[in-house]
Amino acid sequence: MTGLAPLVRVFHRMSAAVLIFFVGPGSCLQAAAQRATGTSSIAFAHVTVIDGTGAPAQTNQTVIIAGNRIAAIGPSGKVKVSRGVQTIDGRGKYLIPGLWDVHVHTRYDGIDHLRLSIANGITSVRDMGAPWSHVPTLKTWKAEIAAGKRVGPRIWMAGPLLDGPGSVWSHSAIVANPVEGRQAVQRLKAEGADFVKVYELLSRESFFAIADEARTSGMSFVGHIPQAITLIEAADAGQRSIEHGGSIIRYLRFSEPNTPISNVLASPEGQNVIQSLKRNHTVIVPTLSLAWTTAGSATKDPAVTEADRLRYIPPEYVKQWRGQTANLAAGSAVQSLDRQLGLVRKLHDERVVMMAGTDVIKPFFVTGFALHDELRLLVQAGLTPLEAIQAASREPARFMGQKDVGTIETGMLADVVLLNADPLKDVANTRQIAAVVANGRLFDGAALKVMLADIEENARTWKGTPTGR
Repeated sequence: MTGLAPLVRVFHRMSAAVLIFFVGPGSCLQAAAQRATGTSSIAFAHVTVIDGTGAPAQTNQTVIIAGNRIAAIGPSGKVKVSRGVQTIDGRGKYLIPGLWDVHVHTRYDGIDHLRLSIANGITSVRDMGAPWSHVPTLKTWKAEIAAGKRVGPRIWMAGPLLDGPGSVWSHSAIVANPVEGRQAVQRLKAEGADFVKVYELLSRESFFAIADEARTSGMSFVGHIPQAITLIEAADAGQRSIEHGGSIIRYLRFSEPNTPISNVLASPEGQNVIQSLKRNHTVIVPTLSLAWTTAGSATKDPAVTEADRLRYIPPEYVKQWRGQTANLAAGSAVQSLDRQLGLVRKLHDERVVMMAGTDVIKPFFVTGFALHDELRLLVQAGLTPLEAIQAASREPARFMGQKDVGTIETGMLADVVLLNADPLKDVANTRQIAAVVANGRLFDGAALKVMLADIEENARTWKGTPTGR
């Protein structure tokens, strides 16, 4: 904590318990709040706080933001807001931590990745792959967002993914041998990448050289499971996250494709995988929204292929997507979604940590909106609404080593989302956004409406050529 103000709420953790106590009447509470609000810019009054720590929701709270920090939290009858502070009436509303999408790609020209994220309450993202040519743009965006000169979420970036010869991806760096693997990691570090992403065509020798070089360079590595190694080898080598439920199912290497996933994971091989994930603290990013959108594309589900949100995407992209998905096999796509839901259900039962990511932009995905699909699907797979919210807030912050973001607590960075309905009753209510605060900057309902209208108009009039793959 930063010491911006004396704590109005003090958290003391013992095991999983959260003990909350407040400074009593006649004490220093009012003075603390007054000092906090002396430089405050925003106060949410009479709001229900879902702080993301796992504590129960707290009703009738006042949350004061000073600059880009949460300066005070406490019962609205005790926390006084100084005159002149912008106050938002939170009656009937719910405050949750700013959301994360931990698997995005921002390299697609003409799509307003950054503002679409903020409009959907996403205040942090992991960019999971971009060509070398896009890295300077990402670095510029990061600096401008941090300085308040550009609207967008905090960005952590991989730079190009590291793949073997034959890669089909334009945002890959080809690694043909261990020497090239080490050189690629060194270049990523030199050019400002925050972590390394490995991919499927790496040789065993290249993969382990990359893992070693990342460790030596103080960088974590994440990504897919190369075909030349097993999931357990990847986890044991220190790969911190594994992307996509479909990737995990593919690398379980079971022989009968129609075997229920619960049976596969109950087998000795499946149990070995689960224990390896838990032993190594390997986090899973299932991207269920990718499987759901693919299934919807294959079955021509209008909720996917004719979704209202597509108005925020340039028409040339939508036209391209219709061609790309025209021949998808509906049966296998639906089966894949079902299997991935079963996988997440079993991994959750086994207490394997998961984070919320989407893989935008893929066909018929819309940045920001897809994250809310992911939360819904995580709950469908067995997570509680609070656990799904934590998978998009507290867990990514912990994963990225960010100790001052991801929850709503005194001293934390001011990334919060104000909702019009209770997300613990229905996680779909995370879509009911009344306001977003990103790094202390407020976007109220009117500002969000104007932002989305501008994004829609820019998409409609964009004359460029779709990029990607």
